Amino acid sequence: MDFGSLKDMKVYAFLIAGPDANKYPFETLDLITNFEKLRNNKTVCRYRELGRVSLFTICGRQRSSAGKMLSMSISKQLAKHVRDVHFGGNWTTTDLKTTLSDVKWEDALTQVYSLNSIAALTFHMTYYVEVLIIVLEENKLTGKDEISWMLPVIESKKDWDELLEGIWQKAEKAASLIEALPDEQLTRDFIDPKYGTNFRNIAGIVEHMYYHLGQIVLIKKLVVQ
Repeated sequence: MDFGSLKDMKVYAFLIAGPDANKYPFETLDLITNFEKLRNNKTVCRYRELGRVSLFTICGRQRSSAGKMLSMSISKQLAKHVRDVHFGGNWTTTDLKTTLSDVKWEDALTQVYSLNSIAALTFHMTYYVEVLIIVLEENKLTGKDEISWMLPVIESKKDWDELLEGIWQKAEKAASLIEALPDEQLTRDFIDPKYGTNFRNIAGIVEHMYYHLGQIVLIKKLVVQ
């Protein structure tokens, strides 16, 4: 599908709508809706589908809020999702920092039934952020799944606070590294082809965090009963 070619164009990309559209974040669906409007009124100049990703160009400048959203690079959108799951501002209105803000260190170590403790899940789910930082900074993949469950010793509020502070710092560092990536680097291998692309792994880390964040929310309710 080709809508012509103009000199004043900027390239954008987004996940296309389809059978799994309900699995995508609200921001993505909103972007898809706006894209359809742009395409219908011929504001879109060129359009090409590559699997689940659509690449298209917008003629002229977009001054609307939709245009601002469209102009955000994929790397910056991924970085936003990393920040959102840690600090809030996402569509789910649930984030790790807020959820843990009133969890005492003793409660964080409390094990309910055979479930993992809040502290164990917190360390496990954020361990991969540190692995990601090393990949982006040093191009080395040193992480191991078994290490993600090796929770450091927590014997006081100070220990718990230090663990959390380290998590928040690494989250921001990872987000900064991600948003600095050229979009084309997202389609490159995550060190080894068997692990898929950089995009797949960054998005996967966020998905993995939401999975365990849901567990933490439920365990927290059980612990404080």
